[in-house]
Amino acid sequence: MQMNLVGLELLLVLVFCLMHGNVSKEPEMQKQKTIKDAFYIDRDERYFLARKRTSWFNALAMCRSYQLELASFPNEDDFKAFHKYLTTYYPQMVTTKSRLWIGARHINNNWHWLSTYKIFTFTKWQGEPPKTEDDPGEICVRSNVAGWTGTACNRNHYYICEKKPN
Repeated sequence: MQMNLVGLELLLVLVFCLMHGNVSKEPEMQKQKTIKDAFYIDRDERYFLARKRTSWFNALAMCRSYQLELASFPNEDDFKAFHKYLTTYYPQMVTTKSRLWIGARHINNNWHWLSTYKIFTFTKWQGEPPKTEDDPGEICVRSNVAGWTGTACNRNHYYICEKKPN
């Protein structure tokens, strides 16, 4: 039952954002002609690094338009795989200043992975988790190689999508 409520809440959030302008309708955020136009393509077949910065909501929509998800790291091994990917293919992104949107968000007083709607069981916060009392519906998660930070979902960052195994 909780998964259905979280899924419904996510749908309502996306509809609200479309109606109130939080999801860009600008041409550059529309689906590109090919996946190579939207993402850097390398030999890794799991992760796809975006070519443009955008809000978390647009990042989620772009990933899903290619049957991908914003990347999630529900355990230490997945986080290490992400770190290895960046180190191998994009060493310029291996800094604490390079932050990428990932598929996590604060919903119903918990942090959830959007691809599974599961509550975090593994965390990699840089310091304490973000305070959510002031604006509980508008904090999304970004990651770098050192860990995660929370920030307003409408900020523009690069993002990383992930191909989920079948």
